Amino acid sequence: MKMSKPSVYAAFGNKQAVYEAAVNHYIATIGSTYLKPLQEEELLRDGLLGFYAAVIDVATGRHGPLAASSRARCGGGGRLEGARDLLAAVFAQIDGAIVARIRAAQAAGELSVDADAMMLGQVVTSGMFALSIRARSGMNRRALTKLARGFVDLVMPER
Repeated sequence: MKMSKPSVYAAFGNKQAVYEAAVNHYIATIGSTYLKPLQEEELLRDGLLGFYAAVIDVATGRHGPLAASSRARCGGGGRLEGARDLLAAVFAQIDGAIVARIRAAQAAGELSVDADAMMLGQVVTSGMFALSIRARSGMNRRALTKLARGFVDLVMPER
């Protein structure tokens, strides 16, 4: 940010506010690209592949996986008040959007109505985190894409 510590506190108030602003900015800019394929693609399988492609684009690009590696701390090694709740709310929002898309696919006959939409949504989100972490550890794009296809196959086996 190229700001001195007093300037940061003058602009935001405290570490909590800086953290919240960073997370909200990330969601509004980079993070919002993740869900677009799920909204735009007609078929769930294509939407999931697009979702993971967006995750891989960000995780291997210049932005990095902020949310997956987030460890907000304040003085004395304690967590920032509310940081955990903020991240839980963000993840619940992602899960909710994915679950809604899975339920729409169930209603359209793409996926069995007996499938546990909530659990499948959490599998998809867990895949997002796994891809981000593996990208940070050096896994190449080709291997990440193969892993992403595996996650999609777990959620929605090809017929």
